[in-house]
Formats: sequence, C-alpha cells, structure tokens
Amino acid sequence: NGTRTLKLGDHVQSEVFVEPDGSLSLAQPLELVQQIVLFTLAWHARCQDVATTSRSLLVGLGGGSIARALVGTLPALSGIDCIELEPEVIAAATLYFGLPLGARCTARTGEASEYLSAMVAPAAASTSAA
Repeated sequence: NGTRTLKLGDHVQSEVFVEPDGSLSLAQPLELVQQIVLFTLAWHARCQDVATTSRSLLVGLGGGSIARALVGTLPALSGIDCIELEPEVIAAATLYFGLPLGARCTARTGEASEYLSAMVAPAAASTSAA
C-alpha cells in the first residue's frame, strides 16, 4: 500500500492509504483513527437520545478524510457541510482523496466566519420574532 498525502506548505493536511490498484483503502492513518474515535465518543455522549440529528459543520476540509469517515460511520447524522477557504483543496479532496460529495456531504468555498454569520442571522431573527 502507498500513501497519498495532501500538504499545504510544510503542513500535512490529510493522508489516505492507497491500494496497489489505485483505489483508496478503508484503513486510515492512526492519527485520523484517533480523531474519529474521540469525535464519535463525544457525539454519542451528547446525542445518545437523538435518533436523527441535523447536519454538522466542518471548518477546513483538508483532504476530506474526517468528513468521509463521519458520513460512513455515523448513520444518525443527516449530513456534513464543509467550508473551505481554498477551492483547490476541495478539488483535491474530491479527486484524490475520495470525498463523497452529495446530499450527505457538501463542500463550499468561503470564509468560515462569513458562513457562520450567515447561518446565525436567520436563526437569531426567528428567535427574536417569537
């Protein structure tokens, strides 16, 4: 197995294992496995009584490994929305790292603070109108 690595400058953003035929391996680098385990434990501790929950937001996509793993391992999650500053990162995550864009996983280019402000404004307006 080889490894495919996404680097931005000197920083490793994401890694996936690649099978000899070029397909992505289901195995994950140890650091990612540790992150997924911690997220999953926190998720279950917070949402254990929720059959289906709303979408979650990932700020910064990297290679999309966390988004891909969460969509694949948390069926109660209705979806993941990713916000990424650089369009090239989204393209690389989709083309080289198997990011499964679709109804349960979206990625858009933008500044996270602007995206969050736009999401909060309608909710604040509806709360104050009530």
